[in-house]
Parts: sequence; C-alpha cells; structure tokens
Amino acid sequence: MSVGFARSYFATFGVALAGFLAGVVGCSNDTSVAGNSAETGSPELASIEGRLYLGEGVASMARVSIVPKDFNVFDDSVGIFGETDERGSYRLTGVAAGTYSLEAVVVSGERLLVQDVVVSDHDSVVIQDDTLKVPGYAMLKSEMADGAEGVITAVGTTIYREVSVSGGMILVDSLPAGELDLRLSLGGNVELYKNLKVTPQDTAKVGFDAEPVATVDTVVMRFVAPLAAPKGSVDSLMGFVSDIPLALRLTPENCNFDTLAGMDGRWEVRRINAGGAASKKLPITSGYFDSLAQEAVFWVNVDSLNLEDSLELVFNNALTSGFALDVFPTNRAYNMVWHFDDGIAPITDWAEKQNFPGTAFKVSLVDGVVGSGVKMSATSALVADHSAEADSSLHGDLVFGTEDVFSFSLWIRLDNLGEEQLIFEKAGEYELRYVLDSGFVVNFYHLASGVASDDVADTASYKLSWTSGSEGLKAASWVYVAFSKLSMDGLGNGNSCLFVNSSKVEKPVLSDWDGVRGEAADFRIGGFAGAIDEVFVGGSYRENSWTYMTYLNQKPSDYWPVLVAKF
Repeated sequence: MSVGFARSYFATFGVALAGFLAGVVGCSNDTSVAGNSAETGSPELASIEGRLYLGEGVASMARVSIVPKDFNVFDDSVGIFGETDERGSYRLTGVAAGTYSLEAVVVSGERLLVQDVVVSDHDSVVIQDDTLKVPGYAMLKSEMADGAEGVITAVGTTIYREVSVSGGMILVDSLPAGELDLRLSLGGNVELYKNLKVTPQDTAKVGFDAEPVATVDTVVMRFVAPLAAPKGSVDSLMGFVSDIPLALRLTPENCNFDTLAGMDGRWEVRRINAGGAASKKLPITSGYFDSLAQEAVFWVNVDSLNLEDSLELVFNNALTSGFALDVFPTNRAYNMVWHFDDGIAPITDWAEKQNFPGTAFKVSLVDGVVGSGVKMSATSALVADHSAEADSSLHGDLVFGTEDVFSFSLWIRLDNLGEEQLIFEKAGEYELRYVLDSGFVVNFYHLASGVASDDVADTASYKLSWTSGSEGLKAASWVYVAFSKLSMDGLGNGNSCLFVNSSKVEKPVLSDWDGVRGEAADFRIGGFAGAIDEVFVGGSYRENSWTYMTYLNQKPSDYWPVLVAKF
C-alpha cells in the first residue's frame, strides 16, 4: 500500500464513506452507561417485559435498557438494563412509575427503539413483540467549516454520536428506525431536528435541495471469496468460530479500479453456504481505499465461520451509499483495535466504543501487513490514552490480571534479534517481550492480596510466563504473535495458548516475583526497533481455530481468503 494516499482518498471517493464510521465522521459511539442489572430490581415496583425477534428468528443476547423520557445522556446513567435469553425474552424489574424509552441492540448492529412506554405503580407492562432492524442514517447540511467537531444526541435516549463536518455535511450512523428528535451541539450552538424519520438502511437528508433525477448506467461488481482453508493448513475447524473479523482485499488482480473511480454506491457482503443460500448482510467497514495504488481493504465480521462457505462482496452504484455496521463489537470483548490505516495523530480505536485512542511518539507510517503499519525506534512509543485504571463507566478496559480472561494479537517486525526488547507492557500487570534465545515471552504478574479465597490464602506474589522459543524467527520479517487465556490459578492451571505464526505454546512457567508494583500505568507499546501492525486487545478467550484463521487472514502475502471477480 502507498501510505501517502490512504487518508486523502476518503475525501473524494463516495463508496469509501463506510470508512468514515471508523475514523472520520459519525462514528458509532454510543455512550457507555453503568448501572445495576435489571434482575436486582425491587418487586414492589413495576416491570417491563417482552420478546424480540431478529430476521426470521428470535434475538437472543440482545442488550435491552430503558431510560426516562427526560433522559439527558450527558448527566444521567442507565439504571435498569438486561439481556434477552435464548428465546429472545427479557424482563426489566424495579421500574418506577413514569414514561420511558426502551432501547435494544444486538452484536450485529440491528436496533430497536420504542418510545413513550407508560408505566404505572406496581404495574407490569408488556411490550408488543417487535423485530430489531438494520439501522438507518442521517445526513445534515452544515454551513460550518470542514473539520468542525460536535455531538449528536437524541432526546430521551442514550444515543450519542461524535461527528464532524466534511464537505458541508454531517453524517450520523447507526440510528434506530423510527421518528427521532436529534440535537446537534456544534461550534457553541445547539440545533434541534424534530420528528426526523429514520428508515432502515436508508439516509434521511436534512437541508438539501431536491436532487435532479438523472439517468445513470447501473454498475454492479461482484466478488466471491471461498472460505476453504489453504492447502497444507487445516482441513476442519476445531470448535465453533463466530464473530471473527476478516480482511477482504481488492487488488489490480481482481478489481478494475478505473471503473470505480469517482463513483458513489454501496458495498455489501453476505455469507453463501454450499447450497447457494445467502445469509443476512454482514457488518462491513472500509479499512482503506487507495485508487492510486489500486488497493482496498474491507473488514467484515463473519457471524459463523464454515470452511465450506464463501463470502460474496458486491458493489452497486444504484444504491445509496451505505455505512458500516460494527465489525469489532465491544460486547464481544474487542476492547481496543488499532489498524493505523487512518493515520497516527491520534491513533483511532476501531473497537465499537472507541474507548482507547492512542498517542504516538517518534513514529512514522510504513507499509504494514494489512494497510499501514507503524515504524518504531528504541525511543518510540504508542500509548493507549486513559487506560491506566479500569473505568466503570466504560464497557471494557485494559486492566487484566492472572485471574482475568484476556487475549491479544499483533504483527511485529524486529530489525534485529540479538538483544532483549520490550514489545508492549501494562507495567506490573502484563507484558510481551522478545528475549534472546527464548523468542517471544508473555509475562503476567500476580500481586498477592493477602486475602483467603476458597480456603486458600493468597500470600505469595508470582509471575506466569509463556515462552515461544526462537526457532524459525528471522530479523526484519513480519511475525504474528497472539495470546489467549482463561483464569489462571497460582499453579499455572487454566486454558491458555501463545501463538507465534502457526506454532503454539499452551503451558506457562511459574516463577517467583517480588511483588513490587508501581502506580497504575497506561498500556504502552515501545522499546524495540522495527514495525508493528494490527493490534487487537480484548477480554475474551479466543479458541485456537479463531487465532489460527486470523493469522492466515492477516498475512502480508499468500493470505486467506482471496476475492475473485464474478461478473
């Protein structure tokens, strides 16, 4: 990829508008809210219950919450929320008398908003069964200068979007279908857009003149990527692999970029099974689209990975430009995702909640494994902002101990292998190092609490270490390093795995640690000379198949899957 053109291309290419959601305009950034589970409510108060559907089935594991009609997203927090069960049913208890809005969302991005729910004392309100729908979008005309930043909220809901002006317009994504009163705070002014009608997968435009009807030739471009694993890798998956983000690449070998130049339209992706049946549309976002270098990457969240299926990517210029659903959902433990494809000032966090943008010191962009990477020297650093301590108002953090579920993956290129080098650290908590003759080493530090649990006194501090070995490692070559673990006890028992490329180590070594830990520090990458790319940090355990297929997908060459043009 020619890194010099990646950002400027977004400003001129209509089909790349999806990429705005991840880094430029109208990011999907619902305010994270804290509160008690609905199951702790008082039985003397009222309750709200119902059942949700998604497509032709029920919506299980949907997050459901209620807020008062006068809810202020800046000052209030959601005190009653819950999750649907396997039948799509929910029940929120402990509800005081009043008028509320009910909101629901699932990991794939479909949403529901039910307003003016009236609750009486000691009553039980049953919401009519409803279906979650793909969100819609809003485009607001603005006279403010490009780059002006503001906030969009919806009166009486938790909707909160950070937006900016681009090309005389403001784009707002992931809005639930229905009528909304949007409030725009921009440049010290507040403007209200009342009764804005939002339609699923469509864009409500405000302030624009009616567009003349023009006859244009319809251009449809179709690409298919078989998901069969490369020869010599795996014949089948060990376990169920779901919600896996995959990079789909367009190159001159499979795409005529000249045909797409200057053309608006929509990109969509579906999973096609062996019998030819198509899934619902999958969440997709544009990582980058570089017309001059003739390279493009789309990130797609595949709901269920089956090696007999294929992914179908389609562009249609007759459809309104669409926007990305979330590919790295926070409720699937994507706590921080750094691609580096939209620059490093600041580093954009592509995870759903965008909790951890980064600050870069003494670095520059280089070609990475997928798009841009970051060139590092021994004095360079990438720091995740405000990550030192856990924040209860956020969904996810970067604070992890031996007892926590944890995972990370990244690509690293070290200029030399002749000395020990720190790759990243959360000082006194966990770290990744390169050690001469030992290879890559993950260390987790346990600080004794002095408190007894299950009749076992926690009186000894210790370190757990996973060591890859140095066989096969080469200087100046990209290496995939990934790690995942469940809760580990003081003997190192618990499921865990360190991957270096396709090799893995599953058992840690226990050693003494003096227990000296300084003040809480931010997550920090630095202490080596080379380059880094595709940094993922999360709070979930990734099965070995998930990790290995991610390695195959993100490889800088001979990657999987490969798109093939189908016209």
